[in-house]
Amino acid sequence: MPALNITKAFDPSSIAGGQISRLTITVQNRQISGDLGGPLSNIRFTDALPANIRVAGTPNATTTCTNGVFNPVLVGGETSFTLQGFDLPFNTSCTAAINVIANIQGTYVNTIPVANVEATLQTSIGGGKTTSNGPATATLDVTSTVLPPEVILVKRITRINNTDITGFVDGPGTEDNDARWPNPTTDSLRGAISQTNVRPQDEVEYTIYYLNRGQSSAGGLRICDPIPANTSYVASAFNGSTPTDGGLPADLGIALQTGTTVGDRRFLTGVNDAPDRGRYYDPALGEVPAATGSERCADPNNPSASLTSNPNGIVAVNVTRTTGTPTFPLVPNATGAGNPPTSYGFVRFRVRVR
Repeated sequence: MPALNITKAFDPSSIAGGQISRLTITVQNRQISGDLGGPLSNIRFTDALPANIRVAGTPNATTTCTNGVFNPVLVGGETSFTLQGFDLPFNTSCTAAINVIANIQGTYVNTIPVANVEATLQTSIGGGKTTSNGPATATLDVTSTVLPPEVILVKRITRINNTDITGFVDGPGTEDNDARWPNPTTDSLRGAISQTNVRPQDEVEYTIYYLNRGQSSAGGLRICDPIPANTSYVASAFNGSTPTDGGLPADLGIALQTGTTVGDRRFLTGVNDAPDRGRYYDPALGEVPAATGSERCADPNNPSASLTSNPNGIVAVNVTRTTGTPTFPLVPNATGAGNPPTSYGFVRFRVRVR
């Protein structure tokens, strides 16, 4: 007789499109004392999510199963997950839970079949394999369709000292080839990927271009960029430029453009002076972005994690905002090249080579 019992549940079990539900799986060792009860070892299960349900951007994966690990480590967008490597004494249970999200209206039945569950019996009864006594099933109702945004980024070197770098360079990825970038890309994506003629004390300008090529508007857009090693942030790079962004008139080290024209450009400070949207996190002051919330910066090497160290400095810009002048609560999705104009923009700053 199978020694495991697995159940699962969504909480809430009904969500609007784009909202998060918590999926919890409970694993129980059905053996009881006096009935060959003993520990089960090397337990594992795999849950393949239904079409249109995926792991949320922040998975918040947790487990009470001792020594249980998610393998591979969960990241947002995954459509299946495995928990493995844990044991259960007789007549005990443990849980695993993750955040999931769905954007398309429908009723989704999520099942873990018996074939996706395995454990090793105690050696006193042979140490063979066992599984669950039946499939685990839960249903999630999604009451509306909310199609997601998708913001892509392209970074270029756009100036060395007093010389602007012109022209378009096709990078190795596909992001800079999207047909919805404004035309011509020699303007909207101008710059170089690398420069070899840079010397100590040279000033280098970086520009991070963004485009919402998704299916809906993007809110809460924040762009963070760690300062490269062996360079220093130029806090006064744009001093004297106007218009500013509602903060102090000095220390204008960041430019933000939220559209295709120069009239969409603002000059931001690096200090913490909201509603100004710019911020420079100074390593000399021990400053780091918040680990959670709207002031978080994602780790470029692991976007589901937050930046927790700051060896060289970090430039951060809240592209969207609901306070200050002008307000810019959403980046609309592009439906064609440069349409609408505010689906495109960029963040720009300068560093000095040490």
